Amino acid sequence: MKYRNLISVVFILIFGLFETISGKAVPNDCIVIEEVINTIGNDLQKSYKSKTLNSCCDFSQIICQDFNDQTAITEIKFNNYKNLSNQDMEKNISQFAKLPHLTTLEMANNLIVGELPNNLSELKNLEILDLSGNCLEDNDANTNLNINELYLYNADSCTNKNKKEKDIGGNNKTYIKYFTIFMIIYVSFILVITCIVAIMFLRENIQFGVCITCYIYEIFFLGSLLRYIYKGRLLFMLIFKYGYITILILAIINFIDAFASKSEKENCSYTCGKVTTRTFNLIIKGVYYFLAIKYINSIED
Repeated sequence: MKYRNLISVVFILIFGLFETISGKAVPNDCIVIEEVINTIGNDLQKSYKSKTLNSCCDFSQIICQDFNDQTAITEIKFNNYKNLSNQDMEKNISQFAKLPHLTTLEMANNLIVGELPNNLSELKNLEILDLSGNCLEDNDANTNLNINELYLYNADSCTNKNKKEKDIGGNNKTYIKYFTIFMIIYVSFILVITCIVAIMFLRENIQFGVCITCYIYEIFFLGSLLRYIYKGRLLFMLIFKYGYITILILAIINFIDAFASKSEKENCSYTCGKVTTRTFNLIIKGVYYFLAIKYINSIED
């Protein structure tokens, strides 16, 4: 009986210690901040993931404090990163708003381009906000903010940077956006025709299956670029940039196959039609990819 009581006391101490440790592990706050880190620049991701951390609070740019046996993030200082320029700042602010004890947010000298987020008021307990050294246009988003220290002055290079962004947005961005929408419609039309032909003629040829799969992937890659144009997410740009190369390679193989696969049953007009169709398909995809990469490079520069 005496030993049973002793064992019970030991178990209570162990579970109490476990609860204390798990309470300080900051599961909710760390999940939120890691989601933000995973959606913005590679430099920040590499810096964070290169460290051996027990929790996000061990990262030098994140400061935590204890509140009633629960550790919470109070300060975030993501400053001086080179590749944070294309950000969906409103989405990032919405994520930061999930941190109830956040009092300091610094994202200075990152050359973030765009408008000042309209949802800054979601940061209820924020006392210090530093977005200086970026290229953010003030759209009166800060008029209703109750923040002790507010730093919003832009970087010296912003005049040319904003002009460049407007030029890109007014010309190349609009052009490539509508070209991408056209390509999605064009590929979707070909996909529907291919499916109809396969069903009507009961084709079980593996080539039909490969073509249908390729068209689906092509629509996915085109949608990724469209997502990048609207949201500025680096991941979607990379998916398109390297994924669409496979589509071009397959289009070249398909083009060569039009010459090599002629059978005795195929007449000249059929072969010429097939070659013409695949030539047009290859040219339009090649031109589109060239212009899309040109647009992406202009943004990265």
